[in-house]
Amino acid sequence: GFAPMGDFDGLKACPIPKLFLAGTEDDFCPVPALRELVGAMPEPRSPVVLDATDHFFVGRETDLAAPIAQFLTTIRAAP
Repeated sequence: GFAPMGDFDGLKACPIPKLFLAGTEDDFCPVPALRELVGAMPEPRSPVVLDATDHFFVGRETDLAAPIAQFLTTIRAAP
């Protein structure tokens, strides 16, 4: 099971845009648990999952740039 490292209840009512980054090999936040957590939150929310990546994105740091840039561009363009 997933034992959260914190209390995320405050995010369940948070109306601001949220970006969640995870890897398919994440031992701290498995993808199914992340999807369940994010699914309980209001839009806008953006879950991004990178294949073959652990919790620390070792060796995948540059792959994080595109989803982060896209998220920031999207929220900057929002009214």
